Amino acid sequence: MGNLFLGIKVPLKISKEIYAKLLPLFNKCKALKIESPQNYHLTLKFYGNISKDKIDFESIKKCQEIKQFDLELNGLGQFNNRILFVKASHILVFNKFEELLKPDKFATHITVARNSSSNLNLKLIINDIKDLKAVFTVNKLYLLENVKIGAKKSYVSIQDFPLGK
Repeated sequence: MGNLFLGIKVPLKISKEIYAKLLPLFNKCKALKIESPQNYHLTLKFYGNISKDKIDFESIKKCQEIKQFDLELNGLGQFNNRILFVKASHILVFNKFEELLKPDKFATHITVARNSSSNLNLKLIINDIKDLKAVFTVNKLYLLENVKIGAKKSYVSIQDFPLGK
């Protein structure tokens, strides 16, 4: 059993566009462990390595009352020189998710790479990428499981939860 979490999946078309814009950076910085575009997502609530029956589905059902919304992706950021991510913004909606789900940590982002070298300063390289923008409609939340298939990690959808219209 892998880690479970509630998240928003980034449409594959958008993920591939982001990946294509980042490819020159990925090619230049060999210390980056690149996340597959198929795995791009935003985590709303991390549950960890627990069984599905221990999840608070009542709070997820309350989240389903939130109307579908357009999510804007805009620019790059980094955490502790380890994680390279795409920024996501829709403050009002994410504040509501935070209120309902009560996650331990809440920072909306899409991890696109991990830095495996202390010699690479992510703060300096994120300025190399300009005009990284995308918008997509969020109409579902997903209960996802992080599973390893051979040497690759993948996020498998266990259940989806449509948002209000």
